[in-house]
Amino acid sequence: MARHSLADEVKWLRFRSQSHLRVLLSLLAKTNIDTADDRFVPLYALSAAGAHTEQYVTKEPIDFDGLIRASAKMGPEVNAMIRLAGALSDPPRPADLTETFACLANTPSFEVAVHALRLRWEL
Repeated sequence: MARHSLADEVKWLRFRSQSHLRVLLSLLAKTNIDTADDRFVPLYALSAAGAHTEQYVTKEPIDFDGLIRASAKMGPEVNAMIRLAGALSDPPRPADLTETFACLANTPSFEVAVHALRLRWEL
């Protein structure tokens, strides 16, 4: 699928910023997946954490161990989005969603997180 088509396909999603959209499109291109793939929702959540997460994403499974280690230095909002992405992946990585959402309350990522949860079971 062409990058332009993916941009059109994801324009209805909630994004924190244009940067969030750019990171998602970059991750989708890097992994060669589209919105029908099971890895789409975790990548959508992960892309909200920022461009520094891209080095942990390849065509193989996402390196959540590396991401979680690195996220200790990235702040609670980024850490929570990484943990949420892991919880939404297949197989899911254990995450305390109460703690995750407590870290996201009153942040720009909260709506993205809620949207990602809905997408996980709607797509």
